[in-house]
Amino acid sequence: MTIIAGVLLALLGVLFFIFPLNTMLFTDIFIIIGLLVYGVYLIISFVGTPSGYRDGWQLAMGIVLVVCAIMILASNAANIIVSFAVMLGIVAMMVGINQIIGSAYLKGTPGAGFILFSGIINVLLALFLIVAPFGATAAIGIIEGVYLCFAGVALIIEGFAKRQLPSI
Repeated sequence: MTIIAGVLLALLGVLFFIFPLNTMLFTDIFIIIGLLVYGVYLIISFVGTPSGYRDGWQLAMGIVLVVCAIMILASNAANIIVSFAVMLGIVAMMVGINQIIGSAYLKGTPGAGFILFSGIINVLLALFLIVAPFGATAAIGIIEGVYLCFAGVALIIEGFAKRQLPSI
């Protein structure tokens, strides 16, 4: 499941680079799909993870992602871009913090360093989106594409790393 969600997020990220001129028009639709996929994945993954490895942040992020997606769908066109940038910043901050913490749990397994790097990128991205949402909207398609590509690749690596963990 982790690997499939990662591939879907990475492919969604690539779409932002293929269609840069249409990104502003379709950004919300693509990101809502990405938020829903990732949020549902996190909730399902939390339930399916052995209790000794469960992370409350993972469940909280899943719920926040699903709620954010619903809020974006309910927004009017004038407020979507700025509110979306701030919401994405909050989500990126939560994901980044979780990845940084999660990389410590996966220390010594292949890909732990990439997950740490992805977490740092997410925290930096979050700060940019929260501090300068108007400036961020000018390049939001590229930012979102990078975010989804990193999140997708990190999920793929996490999926392979989790397969090497012993059962509790």
